[in-house]
Amino acid sequence: MKEDTWKCRLGDVVETIVDGIIIMDKAGHITFANTGAEKILGLSRDKIINRTCIELPCKITTLEGEPLSPEMLPFAQAIKTGKPVFDRELSIGRTDGDRRFVSVNAAPLRNEEGQVAGIVLSLRDITERKQAEDLLKKSEKKLRDITSVLGEGVYVLDKNGLLTFMNPEAEHLLGWTEAELLGKDVHEAIHYRKADGTPFPAEECPVLGIIESGNIYRTDDDIFIRKDGGMFPVAYITTPIMEDGRVVASVTTFQDITERKKNR
Repeated sequence: MKEDTWKCRLGDVVETIVDGIIIMDKAGHITFANTGAEKILGLSRDKIINRTCIELPCKITTLEGEPLSPEMLPFAQAIKTGKPVFDRELSIGRTDGDRRFVSVNAAPLRNEEGQVAGIVLSLRDITERKQAEDLLKKSEKKLRDITSVLGEGVYVLDKNGLLTFMNPEAEHLLGWTEAELLGKDVHEAIHYRKADGTPFPAEECPVLGIIESGNIYRTDDDIFIRKDGGMFPVAYITTPIMEDGRVVASVTTFQDITERKKNR
């Protein structure tokens, strides 16, 4: 196969890649950019080729909007070390006013003598993911603000029964901090025994069963176990959290009903 034919076919393949692909020479000048790079940067190819990253009309910064010195850019680090740079997350302020977040990989290109002759950059648009993460953080903050003043314990489990959130009242009632149980199996921490002291298998736990059934469960006659091993009677309601018709998590709100039990 002739070299020019090979290059043509390689160019056709690169054009089908959604990620932005940019090739730079050792001095940092861009010698190639695919369609994906044009879309991410919001620039036509004639405004990309033969320029350095610093010379591009778009503004490249950290995710927080802090400016980057030339030596901090991924391609410069790959040139300096001769090693790839993986998953460097950056922000691109485009000339159309849009802001895109990208994950950048930079890999050295070597000549026949093994010397670094250039860099290939791949840019993956992660804007939607970052926006979703930001929305989740705002939702979590709102949840914390609301539940921090409740006189009831609240905790949230993911679909595997692992803790993702616990409010201050739950910490107070259970003796555990959120940090201690985060990502842990909550059933094995607070619900592993029945009132008579016999084991409470996870497969029989109605709280965990919500993931399978998708039904709300409530009871006025159960017990939870504190960090020190002491048991106390609780009333609770567990509600599934749905996403696209599937249960992805559950939220449980509970009360210590010790006084209520005494007055019966």
